Amino acid sequence: MIYSSTQPPTSPSSPADTSLDICEAIVFQSQGYRFALPLAAVLRIVQRSAIAPSYPTLEQERIQVSRLVLLFEGEPIRLIDLSRQLLEPSSSTSDRTSSPSSIPVDPFVMVAQTHDSELMGIPTPNPPEVIKLPLHQIMPLPPSYRNQIGNLAHHAVIMPHADSPLILLLDLQALLSGQR
Repeated sequence: MIYSSTQPPTSPSSPADTSLDICEAIVFQSQGYRFALPLAAVLRIVQRSAIAPSYPTLEQERIQVSRLVLLFEGEPIRLIDLSRQLLEPSSSTSDRTSSPSSIPVDPFVMVAQTHDSELMGIPTPNPPEVIKLPLHQIMPLPPSYRNQIGNLAHHAVIMPHADSPLILLLDLQALLSGQR
């Protein structure tokens, strides 16, 4: 192999290759679970009030939240409430069908885009954070756990030194298919 005198060869453990071993991701919480999306899939994080229609009362917004379409840069996008897709281990199906008055109205919306360029808004109660996920830590989830979370993730990353070490890799296509 011939190397240029201006570029020395790099070994697999060199700092130049470490960017291939990580993925920057947006991490957010919903129903006590931590989810991640690749940074490239999230177009923007906005305050809900900036893109949601204004309702005279919070109660009216709660009633409309499940079928809400928001405007993002003049384009209609569907708001998908991740918490309604999750199966809580301690609740039965009848417990999960919440009344409109119990639906929370989260103050932030992540505008995400699928591989098919479909836009969606995902509400979140707190501003998400950007973290670096080590790719070698990605592992498949057992089928029983995938069922527990409504098949919204098939893989996860364990961050051993975090307060909540399990981060689920959200599957946007699965999220959309649960809303159709």
